[in-house]
Amino acid sequence: MSLAFAEILPKPLQTLAAGVAAYQTAKHFAPKAPLAIRWPNDLATADNKKLCGILCEACPQGLIVGVGFNLHTSLLPLHLNAVGLDEWLPPEDVPDRRLHREVAEALAGLVCEWIMRLEEDGADAIIDAANERMWRATVRVETEKGVFVGQTLGIGTNGELVVDISGEEKRFVAGDVRLLRLQKSIGGT
Repeated sequence: MSLAFAEILPKPLQTLAAGVAAYQTAKHFAPKAPLAIRWPNDLATADNKKLCGILCEACPQGLIVGVGFNLHTSLLPLHLNAVGLDEWLPPEDVPDRRLHREVAEALAGLVCEWIMRLEEDGADAIIDAANERMWRATVRVETEKGVFVGQTLGIGTNGELVVDISGEEKRFVAGDVRLLRLQKSIGGT
């Protein structure tokens, strides 16, 4: 699903804002789903199975937010290591076109709400909400500068991932993150 926002310029925290919206959508339909935001642009389970991916892009008129939200595990190729929302839904709700519509409507409304909140109120609410929905974990971060292993501390003021690596706080603005060992949730997961 893609949403276009006219006259809204791309900002670093918009992907996290959409991530918070996707998390809230998933938890609305499947409150017991063991999900968290996997920085910078995914929702995933503790065993690294991806439920949702998010991409924000600039366009001449403003911003486009794209969200890929997996609804049915049976439709996903095994090599993707992905999971569908149906894993945590009662059988009578799957597969149901009503569910597709309801998830899309809820997600669209929450993405709009969080993007506008970022525009109007600034970064703090987005960072706090994202930190509450992240795993506290040992992670492996692969960047073009190398591979790093450490303990997540949260999300910094500019949306960067903050990791403790052997007692040194390191900040990542890009990279592939893999959860190695779950410690506990940072906040409300």
